[in-house]
Amino acid sequence: MKIGEPILANRLFLVTGTGVRLRDIKREPQKCLLLVQISEKVDGYYIIDGNKKNCSTSEFISHLLIHSFFLKNKIDKKAIIHTHPNHIIALSHIRKYSSENAFNRLIWSIHPEVKVVIPEGVGYVKYNCPGTERLARATLKKLKNRRLIVWERHGCVAIGKDLYEAFDLIDTVNKAIEIFFICRNAGYNPRGLNSLQLKELEKIFNLKKNV
Repeated sequence: MKIGEPILANRLFLVTGTGVRLRDIKREPQKCLLLVQISEKVDGYYIIDGNKKNCSTSEFISHLLIHSFFLKNKIDKKAIIHTHPNHIIALSHIRKYSSENAFNRLIWSIHPEVKVVIPEGVGYVKYNCPGTERLARATLKKLKNRRLIVWERHGCVAIGKDLYEAFDLIDTVNKAIEIFFICRNAGYNPRGLNSLQLKELEKIFNLKKNV
């Protein structure tokens, strides 16, 4: 694997193995997690600890490019979660919401907590083949002003100071979209918050200054 980011040379990362389910990590961490070290020439990695028959997550290139971005820009983030939330993926399959503006307008309107927790909105990356550098580079562009990136028809990536912070971003958005589908499945179009109500949230919580 050619990484091409000199700043990552000899650095250690704790990653999940290919095909690992997050729910299994607590039960069998030794089988699910790998401690890896990037080679000095940044052309691969060594498994320091963990199941040496396994290999790192198939999206490792995306994770590495994001970590490189953190280091170069001195960003205080260390945790990255890539996962496949059902409702986020389902919404990205609907053409009406397959743009960044439409996706954000919907999730903000469904529950006020989304606007408060993610005032900058999510980044939206059109479909790219999983595990590719092309997907990684497209994600990196969005991370300049986003903390949660939706991968169309695939999943999402979230960043945070720790895993809890990253997970909360995913959970908040996925829950809002679940509420949207519950309303639609019951035969109703959710009313959502209107523009004035969203602006009220921005004012009361001083959201624009936090983006």
